[in-house]
Amino acid sequence: VPGRITQAIQPGDTMRISLMVQTPLDNQYFEMYTRHYHADKGEKKWDLPADDSHYISRTLIERKDTWTRVEAVHVIGDDWTFRGEVMEPAGCNHFHLRFRVQGTGAFYLDDVSVSRTGPPAILRDAGGNGTDAAAAPGAG
Repeated sequence: VPGRITQAIQPGDTMRISLMVQTPLDNQYFEMYTRHYHADKGEKKWDLPADDSHYISRTLIERKDTWTRVEAVHVIGDDWTFRGEVMEPAGCNHFHLRFRVQGTGAFYLDDVSVSRTGPPAILRDAGGNGTDAAAAPGAG
């Protein structure tokens, strides 16, 4: 489908998120963050990393009822790391990009886009073996 990310997101990928946001109150903080499910996390399968690596941006929306452009860049990987191990999501619905506003929780979004801004850091062959993308044949 045109306009969709068609390859699986990998640790080291850089994602660009761009959107317009509007809030019904002045001086609201709009936050973008990730959430990630993995069966090996133990009791809390959707648990967050302790280092805040899942936060993408926190933007003050000063004026209510005014569209504000928010753009952010996020490197995948640290937010997938728990107890020192990178835990890649098994399914496409196991990695979420989430939005929130502290307080009222009310906001409106428009013109949302998410794109990969660079090649994956690791290329995987059919057997699951990884190769550094910079060292792969034809890279560069």
